[in-house]
Amino acid sequence: LKDYPDRITFLVIMEIWNNHSWDNAPHPFTLSVGMGKPWSGTGDLYFMVDAVDYVAPTQKSRIWNDLATGVPVPFGTWMTLEFYVREGDGQAGHFFMAMTPEGGDRKVLFDIRNYTHNTTDPEPGGITHWNPMKLYTSRQLVEYMRDNGSSLRVYWDDLEIWKDMRPDFATADAADTDATADATDTEAADPDVADTVAAETEVADAVDDTEIAEEPVDDPESVAPAAGADLPPGLYIQLEAAHSRERALEMQDKWKTRLTGPLGDIGAGLILTGRKDQQIFELRIGTFQTYRDAASAMNRLEGLLPDDAFLISFPRPADVNRERYYDMRVIDGAGHH
Repeated sequence: LKDYPDRITFLVIMEIWNNHSWDNAPHPFTLSVGMGKPWSGTGDLYFMVDAVDYVAPTQKSRIWNDLATGVPVPFGTWMTLEFYVREGDGQAGHFFMAMTPEGGDRKVLFDIRNYTHNTTDPEPGGITHWNPMKLYTSRQLVEYMRDNGSSLRVYWDDLEIWKDMRPDFATADAADTDATADATDTEAADPDVADTVAAETEVADAVDDTEIAEEPVDDPESVAPAAGADLPPGLYIQLEAAHSRERALEMQDKWKTRLTGPLGDIGAGLILTGRKDQQIFELRIGTFQTYRDAASAMNRLEGLLPDDAFLISFPRPADVNRERYYDMRVIDGAGHH
């Protein structure tokens, strides 16, 4: 898998539906956990999480996603994976995931406060379907493994499902630790906490020509973002990412050519940001002040955006991952509204 020549964005190991997207069920939503690598070439894989609204049986709108780039997936060893899901909106929703490799330290991978049901659902009723032990990927990845004399294998053992259990970590707040929870255990008093499931789910669909840059470069100075303003709070449509300034400027020029007219119609602009610590550049459309505005703009740009474009909020709501965005600076861009 590490030698797979392209990006890996679709290798699901757990999936939750709230509600499902078939049989005309109202307000479909899926939360997926998987493994992948966001750039082409040889490299480590990382855990991913993806939250998606279905606006039609086959039409998706990504609400949020994240990639645990600081902790590579440890292949060939047992690990304990912990998942926690609390149904809620952008403030009350909670997804948590931690990993403890055998003989190693526990790492919190995701601690995300955001929607865990469809954003348009007026009366969410809980998780309807879930698969805690899934292995689901693309035909291309299966054929690559087969052609190289290998296969995809995941072993599961000691699966436990708990209800009304909260994560035992320092950043738990009142939303998950209501009233009568005993400080010596991990049982929550809130009966509305969704079932905790051990599952990982599907990441983004394969994309067309929106590849992220090849290998990270070695010289930190060549990727250090220029001094500039912080990214304004709000919502953004994320387009592409790159690991070099040269590649980032190329993709910016490409999207300027493609979207100049349409961006004027929706009153937004391209914004290129840089993060020194992660050596990564990201191109977005923004800034939008409400989810409704951002989703409407995405719909109006349908057919022009990459298949895996998604909405992202800033500042990031996940306490554990927020420090990765502290040094984000706008390199070039305007058009806020």
